[in-house]
Amino acid sequence: MINHIGIKSLAKKNKMKQKRSLTTLQISFTLLLTGILASSCGSVPFTGRRQLQLVSNDEVIALSLQQYQDFMRSATVESGTANAQMVNRIGTRIAKAVETFYTNNGYQSELENYAWEFNLVKENSVNAFAMPGGKVIIYTGLLPVTGSEEALAVVVGHEIAHVIARHSNERLSQQIALQYGGSIAEGLLGNSQAMQQLGSTVFGLGAQ
Repeated sequence: MINHIGIKSLAKKNKMKQKRSLTTLQISFTLLLTGILASSCGSVPFTGRRQLQLVSNDEVIALSLQQYQDFMRSATVESGTANAQMVNRIGTRIAKAVETFYTNNGYQSELENYAWEFNLVKENSVNAFAMPGGKVIIYTGLLPVTGSEEALAVVVGHEIAHVIARHSNERLSQQIALQYGGSIAEGLLGNSQAMQQLGSTVFGLGAQ
């Protein structure tokens, strides 16, 4: 004769055991993820601000370069004009000041893979943006708003500040943590397609 009471009791115990195992697994995963995120924090030079860095700066620069090249292939770049020369002149001057400052303070290695470029793109939008590695884009629609070299220099300086503060790295790391829960970043880093999709979202060419 089947002991239904015994079977129900055993099933109940197994269910409770599975629930405890699941809870333990969830706690373990949470602790693991917390440890990964904590160990993946870095500091921005000079400010000392802590930020999440699941991806190395070199990897971010390589990824952004692909995005930049794709953008430039379809963009209409203004070159040789007085405005284009002004953009390049202002950007180069600020970049040299940044490099000098970094060198004098022992942080020259932070800019090893930087290749500064300052381009004026024919676009009516009032916008400018910069990408990791030192690629800065100014839209022609911004120039009537700035109106002077001094005002444009403020905008270019602001964009360069985003680059050296590694804000794109931070945003990319946040996206990885949010979408993949750290899953664990290494697996994602090996998936170039996933990284390209995240890069498109993070770098948001022209959307800053």
